[in-house]
Amino acid sequence: MSAMDVTSNVAETTNPATTIYVGNLDQRVTDTMLNEIFTTVGQVVSVKIISVRKHNNFGAVNYGFVEFADPRVAEQAIQDMNGRKIFNYEIRANWAQPSATISPPLQMTKEDTTNHFHVFVGDLAAEINDEKLSQAFSEFGTMSEAHVMWDPLSGKSRGFGFVAFRDKTDAERAIATMNGEWLGTRPIRFTL
Repeated sequence: MSAMDVTSNVAETTNPATTIYVGNLDQRVTDTMLNEIFTTVGQVVSVKIISVRKHNNFGAVNYGFVEFADPRVAEQAIQDMNGRKIFNYEIRANWAQPSATISPPLQMTKEDTTNHFHVFVGDLAAEINDEKLSQAFSEFGTMSEAHVMWDPLSGKSRGFGFVAFRDKTDAERAIATMNGEWLGTRPIRFTL
């Protein structure tokens, strides 16, 4: 079985009023580069890139979060940067969606999942959010995080997400047990 690794480069962002989502990033974009690009709009507090390593023949694009000192600057960054091309990839910028599974005080001390085993979960029904995905996989002992990917423009689920496990055996057991099982109104699948 295979799992998808996810790397985060800075601490978890904590203020949804000043944090934006940046999607469709070329894999060559670094946190330093993203910081420099968004600093042209205003003061950046932190940058976090989620690096999705190539896992299949289709490749992967990264996404990230940029936190600003001022909510007005964050709003301006969305207007200025959405659709801008970086390495011929048209980036998407919109407000970050806070995770439903983590209360705000815990976001600051969120567990580092860099070395955990991340599993891609596809064909998620529209009604599945982080909390429901987390509940579905909580029986597999070392699950540490579950996250549904959302379209920043429409605010709707993109139909896939990631579940992280501390232990590779639990990740493999989750894949073997849950592949094809119904979650909400659709059976889910895993990409091997």
